[in-house]
Amino acid sequence: MKFVSPEHKLHILRKEGCGKVHEAALKIIAEIGVVVGSKRVIKRLLDVGAKDKGNGLICISPEIIEKSLQTVPSQFKLFSVNGQEAMDINKKSMYFGVSTSSLGYIDPYTGKKIAHTSETSANMARVADGLGNIDYVGNGGLLADVDPRIGGRMNVSNTLRYTTMPMYFCPDYAESYVDVIKLAQDIVGGEKNLREKPFLFGYCEPVPPLHLSGDSLDKLIICGEAGVPVVYMPYSMRGGTAPITLASALAQNFAEILAGLTIHQLFCPGAPFIPGSMPTIMDMRTTIGSYGAPEFCFGINLSSEICDFYNLPFFGTAGSTDSQHMDMQSASEVTMSILSTLLSGADIVHDTGVMEHASALSPELLVYTDEILDMLKIFQEEVDLSEEAFMFDVIKEIGPRGNYLQHESTLLNFKQIWYSKIFERRLSGESKANIFAEKIRAKTINIIENHYNLEINPKILPILLEHEKKWAKLIEK
Repeated sequence: MKFVSPEHKLHILRKEGCGKVHEAALKIIAEIGVVVGSKRVIKRLLDVGAKDKGNGLICISPEIIEKSLQTVPSQFKLFSVNGQEAMDINKKSMYFGVSTSSLGYIDPYTGKKIAHTSETSANMARVADGLGNIDYVGNGGLLADVDPRIGGRMNVSNTLRYTTMPMYFCPDYAESYVDVIKLAQDIVGGEKNLREKPFLFGYCEPVPPLHLSGDSLDKLIICGEAGVPVVYMPYSMRGGTAPITLASALAQNFAEILAGLTIHQLFCPGAPFIPGSMPTIMDMRTTIGSYGAPEFCFGINLSSEICDFYNLPFFGTAGSTDSQHMDMQSASEVTMSILSTLLSGADIVHDTGVMEHASALSPELLVYTDEILDMLKIFQEEVDLSEEAFMFDVIKEIGPRGNYLQHESTLLNFKQIWYSKIFERRLSGESKANIFAEKIRAKTINIIENHYNLEINPKILPILLEHEKKWAKLIEK
């Protein structure tokens, strides 16, 4: 059973509040403007009536933005590498996946943080592929054992050796996006096939406050022109890179999103665009942007609600923690973020398995997240209110002060209850301390050492090698 967006979504802002954030965002873009770091994008904006305030600062009218909101699709599909439908982005379904672009890796064998390498990236891909509630992978972080000039590309190729799930990619600079998309096109048999059945989607960000870098805009356009869906997500810290109040941070984030969406649709009308928004707090004691703060979860929930207001898919965040360890803090923050995200109905959720405010990937945390997701599927079930489900005859048969332990109805139905293979329910004294963490670690290591995706098409392997050799020549110059 996959997750569906609940009818009982959290509605905090409601239509009126979302409208106020929208109007504030439009005012920011029209009167203050955004810095646009691309000459060709500036030219296109000026051609449709935007105003140049000098030094790359461009003001975009609400009318231009509203036209772009009319061309951007609210629905699209993502496929497996082998071409099977895998994710129907339709404002009803919810999907959970892994992060990208972390420098560290929490080794399940030692519990220590080590550099993220091709080997640990393969581990993350294997674990994600082997878990039933994880729907897509990321390209696995930044690799320490590959020349950084081609490391992002190589990581995408490396990940494709271990999974057929959809992938979101964020290799590094815009040139890498061209190469990754060319690799994907060769795998599926050409540009047309990838456009019809994309198995990957790109990711890029503005630079808060109100700076749309040229590289980020190039990424938007590269993905759009290839028919590859793309995420555009401001990550802002209230009191640091965004104003301190939640309302103002939301308005700034959505000003950046709407500006990016407008540019994307001007160049590629009708191409799939996925807004994301992470208005977290800047922890003044540590200067980090928190991934575990309640304000972080709350701001993401409100952002999801605003995307519902636009009828656009939302790139949510859950399953992450500020903790450096698999401990009570990480369990609390991960569980809170997943539950709140499920209530928000976010369409595509990323950053599962991320520790230390996104600086390290943890396969153990990913396994824990999968277990929490499995547990919370209970809240997705419909309640059977049929006459048979009330079991009046059984209650009458057993009567007051009886028990149902040996009744046939119990025997036939007790396996419908959720039973964890990790959580302990034994009587006191029968289990030792920390057995939960040990089970998580054992399951993680078992997947790393024994899981293989038999659906990986061996025909893609020479294609991967061909592109890797081509990329290697880039650093010989």
